[in-house]
Amino acid sequence: MKTWRFLLLMLLITTLSVLCTSCWNYREISDMSLIEGIAIDKLDNHYEITGKLLLATTENPTEGTLQHFLVNAKGLTIFDAVRNLILENGKKVYFGHLNYIIVSEQIAREGITQVLDLFMRDIESREDMWIFVATPNFSASDVLHGISYKELVSYIEDATSNAKNIAKFYPAKMYELVKCINEKGSDGIVPLISKVSSDIGKTAHIEGSAVFNNNVMTGTLSGDESKILLLMLGKGSSSIIPIIYHDDHNTSKVTLEVINNKADILPDFHEDGSITIRIKVHLNVMIAEIMNNHVIVTSTEGQKKLIAAASEDIKKNIEALIVRAQKEFKSDIFSFGETVKDVNPNLWRDIANNWHNIFQGIDVDVDVEIKIYGSSLFKQIITKPHNMKAR
Repeated sequence: MKTWRFLLLMLLITTLSVLCTSCWNYREISDMSLIEGIAIDKLDNHYEITGKLLLATTENPTEGTLQHFLVNAKGLTIFDAVRNLILENGKKVYFGHLNYIIVSEQIAREGITQVLDLFMRDIESREDMWIFVATPNFSASDVLHGISYKELVSYIEDATSNAKNIAKFYPAKMYELVKCINEKGSDGIVPLISKVSSDIGKTAHIEGSAVFNNNVMTGTLSGDESKILLLMLGKGSSSIIPIIYHDDHNTSKVTLEVINNKADILPDFHEDGSITIRIKVHLNVMIAEIMNNHVIVTSTEGQKKLIAAASEDIKKNIEALIVRAQKEFKSDIFSFGETVKDVNPNLWRDIANNWHNIFQGIDVDVDVEIKIYGSSLFKQIITKPHNMKAR
């Protein structure tokens, strides 16, 4: 009797295993259009979607190769425009491979959440996709059209992975931007993207940042200003700092390579209710390049002068950026508010709703500390001996 019960139980388990392990929402890849990137513009109160699709060259995707095609559709809403892409391709688009979204400056200045809402809600979309704003004088679709040197998705992958080496933009993922928008103590930045022509063909170009106040774009930072922001926030490791260095009557251009970059940002609370933000930027650098052999920076005294000059230059640029953020952008792109919240949560509950007004008048004290470590192989500057004759 026990044997029959055991056999019946095993038969039941086997049957249920077969019936319950199927994929209820399985779809063939040939029934969908894989979309890797989207550009969004606004025309006459309608949204225009330009999508870069990956389509098989044959009916059987396992036998052919995938090629890139551009499709375009308009709609009253973003979702309406996306569904209208079916009219161009005949298939429903699949967001699971969506790698990047480019929005026009107009949309960013009206409010970027109006276009991100669909992708945050959609179950197929990835929250870690890259977000870009098209630079002024470019529509979002302009960036997708006519690129001949390298596929945009490949360029974006390469540029974002190497962003730390240049630090002229900060790669922004969708969930990071949405997090900044939802927090009262910080505002977000998004890289600017455009298209340039060169001898190798037309290619995309990422440099600079769009600055947001809540979800509305309020201005832009240049590539150099973006680097100063990252150095100030301790995110500039592996970047370089070119400076003009004066020694007595001689001038040289010196390049410092950042080995390590950290930043301490702490608030001071005063009895009158005011707040001062203290920023200390720590930079460990190497002397990567000296472009004038009449300027001595390898000696102890020379390095002290170089450190003083570089520290003062970076400090002035940080202070100028803070003033611009307070007066022009009115955007806390430094997350000062989040720092206040972490240190004094009780005070933050009282001032959170008024933080953007408080931020505009807050005092900031900046200090930059630079330490120079081994400067590659050369201890001395390259010079030609006086007795050497030109040939």
